[in-house]
Amino acid sequence: MYKKLSEAMKKAHCEGRHPGWSHINLDKNRRSYPEKFVLKVLENNKILNKYHVIEKLPIGKYILDFAIIDLKLNIEVDGEQHYRDNKAIQHDKTRNIFLSNNGWKIYRINWKTFNANKKDNIELLINYIDNIENETDCFYELSNIVIKKQSKYGTQEKYFNAIKAKNEIKQQKYVKAVLNSNINFTKFGWVKLVAKIINQKPQRVNRWMKRFLPEHYNKKCYKRNAPVSPLATN
Repeated sequence: MYKKLSEAMKKAHCEGRHPGWSHINLDKNRRSYPEKFVLKVLENNKILNKYHVIEKLPIGKYILDFAIIDLKLNIEVDGEQHYRDNKAIQHDKTRNIFLSNNGWKIYRINWKTFNANKKDNIELLINYIDNIENETDCFYELSNIVIKKQSKYGTQEKYFNAIKAKNEIKQQKYVKAVLNSNINFTKFGWVKLVAKIINQKPQRVNRWMKRFLPEHYNKKCYKRNAPVSPLATN
């Protein structure tokens, strides 16, 4: 039964019928700072007045950061998670192919590069939109970014391992901070307090606790009881 369910779910994802994380990714209140900045750029340059722009637009199994419907243009704002490992890189390549095959043009922004020279990069983006008929897909040079970042590590594998190790060290600092806090984990409200310490959304705290502090979570943390269905029988 589980195998059949798994295969059905895979098929739904491939065909774009499965909602995936859309309940989270479609929430405009969850904009990252780079997304907020680009939205302001589009607003200040009258793009929002001139064209029909939709944020968080689902296309198949993907969700577009900014979709300019009139031009069928997708503007994506990429943080480092987009090239942190080969799986993420391949995911974006597959996504690009899917959108191109469905008639979309794609403009991908590497936020770190964009942020380093905002004025020139804003001008490039607006010029691209204004001359969209003469433009092709615009991608940043991913290989240059990865090579530059991994140069001090020697190989791409060592670079990815270093990123993972760095993240683990950061998480262990969060673990110590949580354990040394004066939070009363036996009462409702501890989740929001932990969220502030570990710099995460409250919705992600339980998963983080299960991963990094499983024993503490299981034995000491208050958890809401699941509601009992009125149809339940003794």
